[in-house]
Amino acid sequence: MIKNFRLNLKTIATLIICVVAVSSCSREIDQLEAISSFQYPVPSLIAADISNDATIVALLSPDELSVWSVKTNKLIYNWNLTHFEEHQYYISLSINKKFAAIASKNKVTIFNIWTKEIVSTWEVAGFSPLSKITFLKFNENGEQFYIGMNEGSIVKVDLKLKTKSIFQIHSSNVNFIELSDIGEYALTASVDGSIEYFNTVTGEILSSFKANTRITSLVLDNRSTHFFYSDALNTHQVIDLNNSTVVSTLNYIERFRYFRKGVFINHGKTLFNSTPKSQLAVWDLKTGKQIQKGSIRSRSFGSTVLDVALQDDNDIVTISSDGIVEAWNTRPHN
Repeated sequence: MIKNFRLNLKTIATLIICVVAVSSCSREIDQLEAISSFQYPVPSLIAADISNDATIVALLSPDELSVWSVKTNKLIYNWNLTHFEEHQYYISLSINKKFAAIASKNKVTIFNIWTKEIVSTWEVAGFSPLSKITFLKFNENGEQFYIGMNEGSIVKVDLKLKTKSIFQIHSSNVNFIELSDIGEYALTASVDGSIEYFNTVTGEILSSFKANTRITSLVLDNRSTHFFYSDALNTHQVIDLNNSTVVSTLNYIERFRYFRKGVFINHGKTLFNSTPKSQLAVWDLKTGKQIQKGSIRSRSFGSTVLDVALQDDNDIVTISSDGIVEAWNTRPHN
């Protein structure tokens, strides 16, 4: 009887230790709180793009393209799209904040934000006559434009020189294009699971990486030395661009849950990202552990994060499909 009583005490002590350990671990994940929030009066957002410095945001809805100040929440300008013959699906802001571009499955239109004029509009074709647009990306000065296609090609348009180049980089839909800050290089990803780093002048592929399934998130750091990717299963890693080695793996145990948008913060020591729904997370890349969590303000069941941008070393701005822009403070963790 005494032996059994001692065994029970030992079991209880073990349970207490486990509970304390779990409680301690859970306390390590701090809550992200929005420091500001504002809803733009734009219904049914299709796409959005926040400028790299998080000062303006371009919003695409079925009937209009609008550009807003993030600081004052005031409208800069809007363009009526009801006369467009095709539905518009994609949007991109030039890094210098001079141009905004939208695209249907076949045609791109570029707007000058400050003169309010339509700069150019043209139909886009890849290597196949049946190819469709799947992604848009401006370069820094707004003079070059990159278009991902569903047959894996990437079309580069030089608006200043009026030239066009086509590179066959992938074998299926191009769903991400990240441009390097150190020269004529691009990091791209596809639903076929391939990630390629290539020279945008010659088309030469400098580095390749293959995931297990389609890529759902791709983030290049501001030094163009590392990138984060997430696939549709359960792999979420940071890769060294120089040698394609894994330098960090996120401890995200939920299978078939993946990430969508993201940005490196705290000088590349941590990563901020979002799920396809409303959840946000901050990760310590040294340990791979989640250190902060939060959720965007939602007005509808299917609300999701359309874009994120870094305001300074630690402040993040998000825009949701409900048109809600929020600012978040993430504390540095060493």
